[in-house]
Amino acid sequence: MGLTIIQDLGRMLMHVPGAHVDFRDAEMLVTLQLGAGRQQVVKVFSLKTETGGRFVRLQSRAVAIKSHGTVRSALRENCGFGIGGLAMDTSVNPPMLDVILSLPVVDLNNDEFLSAIMSVAHYADSIEQRSGGPDQF
Repeated sequence: MGLTIIQDLGRMLMHVPGAHVDFRDAEMLVTLQLGAGRQQVVKVFSLKTETGGRFVRLQSRAVAIKSHGTVRSALRENCGFGIGGLAMDTSVNPPMLDVILSLPVVDLNNDEFLSAIMSVAHYADSIEQRSGGPDQF
């Protein structure tokens, strides 16, 4: 049986200095070293659209939602995003605000994926630094 897209991307990340990959069922958790003693966890999994297309979703914890002000700020921030954005994860308590980005699997290359996962990690970490939020799944 051939590698899944998640396994293939994970194998590529294993060669990236400072990256640790932990496979879990049909997803992986990637811990990235960001410098200055900072690290960020990004969950990577595959999604199928209603029309049969496939996407790779990148998701990283940013901050616990403790007030309506956090949600309003996130909605304002999302207005400036072209792709991806901030989303609430209400499956945990307290609800969390996550940075998300979806990439189409078709023609996805390693450089594009690496750039995207680093962008998600850095953005989530910048929010986390300001708010003291966790990055654990």
